[in-house]
Amino acid sequence: MHFLRRWPPARAATAAVCAAALVGAGCVPPPPQIAQPRRAAPPATPAPAPDDHTVVLGADVLVRQYGLARADALARMRAQPARIAAALDLQARLGLPAGSVWIDHAGGGRVVARTASAGAADIAAAVGAQQGVEAMVVASEHTPTEIAATATDLAAALQAEGIDGFAVGYDPVTDTFALAVPPAAVPGEPPAETAEDAATDAGLQPDDVVVEEVPGIETAACTPDGRHCDPPLRGGPVMRGPTATGIVYCSAGFVGRTASSGAPVVLTAGHCAAGAGPASVWSAYVPGAAAWRELGTAAGTAFGAQGDSAAVGVRDATGWAPGPALVAGPVSTAPAGVRSQSYRIEAIQRPVVGAVLCLSGSSAGTSCGEVTQVGASVAYSIGTSTVVVNGLAALDLRCRGSMCTGDSGGPVYANSLGFGLVSGGSLSGSTRTIDNGVYRVTVACGNGVVFLEDLPRAASRLGVVVGARDWRARGWL
Repeated sequence: MHFLRRWPPARAATAAVCAAALVGAGCVPPPPQIAQPRRAAPPATPAPAPDDHTVVLGADVLVRQYGLARADALARMRAQPARIAAALDLQARLGLPAGSVWIDHAGGGRVVARTASAGAADIAAAVGAQQGVEAMVVASEHTPTEIAATATDLAAALQAEGIDGFAVGYDPVTDTFALAVPPAAVPGEPPAETAEDAATDAGLQPDDVVVEEVPGIETAACTPDGRHCDPPLRGGPVMRGPTATGIVYCSAGFVGRTASSGAPVVLTAGHCAAGAGPASVWSAYVPGAAAWRELGTAAGTAFGAQGDSAAVGVRDATGWAPGPALVAGPVSTAPAGVRSQSYRIEAIQRPVVGAVLCLSGSSAGTSCGEVTQVGASVAYSIGTSTVVVNGLAALDLRCRGSMCTGDSGGPVYANSLGFGLVSGGSLSGSTRTIDNGVYRVTVACGNGVVFLEDLPRAASRLGVVVGARDWRARGWL
């Protein structure tokens, strides 16, 4: 498993219809015209606001994945924030771990919780009524304590066996544990068999676990392609930091402000900051100046049990004029122009299983997919050691989209809400050459699973406020 940071080698007419009033011929003159009071024109019906690109692209995912009619898919994407809020509310009221509640698109978009708790059905009905969505519960063979303990044991067992590049998570839809391991690379017991043995040792039955071979899980850095932008500073474009051996490129995530002082920062992946080093000065390219402009140094780096996030301080706040927005690059499958030069992020929210979210990386552009796990543990190979990052969500891009090295730290968002930062994912062996006049480099890409850091967790740990709503409340907008 490798990082998704990037290490480059060296860059009518309208027709007026008039009706004439005919007056009958004869000797009788027409009656005098009586002035009528002018009636106010009825108010024009406003045209519906166009859907933002996350609704449009997310609907594409639902159409392809579930065979929904286009109108139904669009309606579900527009209503997604309410379903996510209901899922998180139900999860909290039932005391369930992250990832135990999901949006069931195969079942009409209802919110479903998997639990054996007494009285859960009544709570689900109350939450559904309050949020205006259908909510229900289904039985689980595992308690929340068992789920957390089993997932921890499985991750520890795989790490003890020396397997690099695995992911362990709980799938609430099937009530099973999902293990992703690399294919066999050398003679001996394949990692898949080792994973099955670990599941047996953990007391799981064959029907309780699904083992999948996933090759090359990698961790993932406005010109016409959205990789570079003049001020104001936004999330999404590429940024770089020097290392002892060269330069590391990652993606800017969300622009935030520290809760204590209001100082602007850029959130990105923690492994990017760790790779560049704590004293490295990060920069972003400014097309208008045809030069890289300094951002600042990273602080609060976490890469491991606390997640995968860091904050890069913005030294020149006046020159960068940071704002609560991001640049959504071109669709990865049709790289002709950005989706949005300034997509406003109003607030942040935790991801839930079944939510359709979009990511915008500086290498691959914009892709959307469905969240399949929350709270997964993912192992990344760093030199001769393995770092296990806990609490990540999995986003499935197999229906539409891709991710490339250099996308690390990129924003994950939908419906004007921020959900996460790109951490890593599975690369399938395809490549893409980036040649934007600033650098030329060939990067590895894939269209499998993407792992993302929970944005509310990262913001809370770093003491950072993200989103226009809270900025306005604090007088920053």
